[in-house]
Amino acid sequence: MKKLVSLSMALALGASILQGCGSKTGSAKEFTASSKGFGGDVTITAIVENGKILSATAEGKSETEGKGSLAIDSFNNGELGVKSGNDIASSSVDSLSGATVTSSALQTAWKSIIKQAAGNTDSKKTTMKEGTYTETVYGNNYSRPFEVTVTLGKDSIDDIQVTDIGGETQEIIQTVIDNLIPRIKSNQSLAVDSITGATASSGGVKTAVKNAIDEAGGDSSEWYDEIQYKSDIVELDGYDTIVVGLGGTGVSAFLSASDAGASVIGVEAAAKVGGTSATVGGPMAINPKNPSVQPESGTEGYPIDTDAFEKQWIKDTNGDAKKECIDIMMNDSGSTLDWMIEDHGFSFTPLSSFMIYPYILYSEYDIQNTITQMYVNALDEACKKNEKNKYLTEVKAEKILSENGKITGIEARGADGTIYKIHAKSVILATGGFGGNAELTKKYTGTKMNLYGMYQNDGTMLAYAVENLNADTYNIGTAGITHLARTTVDLKDSSVTPSHQKTLDAIVDSTDVLHVDEKGNRFTQGDRAEDITENAHKAGDYFWSIVSDEYMNDIKENGLNQVYMMLNVQDGSLPIMAMIDPSVEIPEENAKYILKENDPITDIDKIISIGEKMGIVVEADSLEELAEKTGATDLKETVEKYNSYAKDGNDPEFNKDKENLKEVSGKKYYAIKGTGYSYSTCGGLNVNENIEVLDKDGNVIPGLYAAGTDSMGVLLSETTGYIDYGGIDHGWCLTSGKIAGENAAKYASK
Repeated sequence: MKKLVSLSMALALGASILQGCGSKTGSAKEFTASSKGFGGDVTITAIVENGKILSATAEGKSETEGKGSLAIDSFNNGELGVKSGNDIASSSVDSLSGATVTSSALQTAWKSIIKQAAGNTDSKKTTMKEGTYTETVYGNNYSRPFEVTVTLGKDSIDDIQVTDIGGETQEIIQTVIDNLIPRIKSNQSLAVDSITGATASSGGVKTAVKNAIDEAGGDSSEWYDEIQYKSDIVELDGYDTIVVGLGGTGVSAFLSASDAGASVIGVEAAAKVGGTSATVGGPMAINPKNPSVQPESGTEGYPIDTDAFEKQWIKDTNGDAKKECIDIMMNDSGSTLDWMIEDHGFSFTPLSSFMIYPYILYSEYDIQNTITQMYVNALDEACKKNEKNKYLTEVKAEKILSENGKITGIEARGADGTIYKIHAKSVILATGGFGGNAELTKKYTGTKMNLYGMYQNDGTMLAYAVENLNADTYNIGTAGITHLARTTVDLKDSSVTPSHQKTLDAIVDSTDVLHVDEKGNRFTQGDRAEDITENAHKAGDYFWSIVSDEYMNDIKENGLNQVYMMLNVQDGSLPIMAMIDPSVEIPEENAKYILKENDPITDIDKIISIGEKMGIVVEADSLEELAEKTGATDLKETVEKYNSYAKDGNDPEFNKDKENLKEVSGKKYYAIKGTGYSYSTCGGLNVNENIEVLDKDGNVIPGLYAAGTDSMGVLLSETTGYIDYGGIDHGWCLTSGKIAGENAAKYASK
């Protein structure tokens, strides 16, 4: 038995290779090959003559902007090793750090083109050295890798084990273990689709297998045999209500409709229920009655004065939020929490305030097992109430069916290719918004959103309702819910100290750093890290954090003087309770990933060098040069003004605290490319107090409901964005879901 260890960037998705060869003029020939990247096919077209590359062009329209798109651009610019005039037989594609998913697709497609050009159509796989190979790869976690052990025969993938989940979420990686790994083994192919809701974790496992094959002397590009999918059509009839999406919103709607006596079917695109809701703290609940969630007797500000709070809410949203929907939160969010506890077995902690707001209305899940398990237990009990009740996972809804202006069901597609036509009198959309769709986020919010949440929340059904049912939207341009900013591409490199891989992220969240938009202008005050993260969208698709060599030299010797706590919390290295209670034990394995203040960043020079190659650090000898390299045309003027404010100790533009006003000066200057990472979008469809979707004329679309972040714009304003009173998003998910379920069941019974 042989054990080899390699460290590799992951997020890689397998791909079936589509080959073709067509003659050009003379002896030149055109070859094409495609491989699945993160968002879809990555296709290379090459023209070759007498063994020489005349041209090679890659296209990947669905790759993530600023990540996968960089690899595509780098390939087309000849920066990844493939250039016009080179011998094709000896050419290869280099990997672009931070964009391994797309790089892997490019490499696989290029290997196919080389074989086509050589006239090699032999389908026999290269013999491998039998053994067990251990790979350390990255998945969804932005700083903590995981370990996969692959056992190979001479011409077979015999076993795949996730031997250490590292920073991966247990519930998510488990869907990969339960679904993806058996499919790779049974198909003996890496072309199987990644698991929806676990795309990055799936990519990590695929990368591990790919690397193991190459280390064993095989050729991983040979292991992408096309997968055969079903073409069956399954008709499911006689339902009262269909719930599309089974995160917190959908589960609440399913339970409510079932309680009301409806026959209910739920469909979920991911391989597990829970969605983004399984990653949150908890909901807003205003004045619930259940004893288990009551704050200590005499707590100031409790119970909440709902009249005064509603007036403040309306003021904080500039009057744009719908009063009838704010009323729902005032009157029903508390009773919704009671209902979940008393009728469906959920547990929550006593109410408290959240962050800087004084309102006693935030309750976290009191987790005995996992949030997902609470959801599963409740759904399974609801299914017992009616023999027709059931829910399907790995089934993605694609169309809303209607007839004569009334909703009649949905059409969905299973992971195995099966088409489901499900017929019902009402449909509840609970799909988590559209943050996973860069085209829609750019269209509606003006920026291409990066997600901390779930990419299966791609707005397919929301867009279908708008385009085909004349559905109206409300505050759909509201910026996403963002609690952390990081670099646009994560620095995942084993040559850097594990915790120091987050150094650049810490800088883009630092309050004593100058942050500017794409043009070089300031966009926020920045006295609190939350102010930077929550306003990152104002800068555009990204922002620049500007420092000098003096700053870099200082952190090299003395470490960072601040590290935003969410940076260590969101990757799971620091338990959130450890910030409140110092006695909370931190697992030994976690400690090396925790970025600490005053820890000298001795490898900052290496971090800068890697960052430059990844496109997230720009270095220059002058502000003029930095402005030219970044395209931030107003940068020099902005820095000069900012430096004058720092000298005076007064910021007339944003009133930044003088303690945070630090001059940007030195012999070299650096711009670090940052962006906000959102849980989800906020705006969505327009609904009334019954959570019924309205059309553009203000009329109800009979039988169609939209709850949770599919309609949360009714509580907010595009001008002020999300408000952190404490759990508004999750409170609306559970509360609007419950109301939608009740009303959908009532409508179906008519």
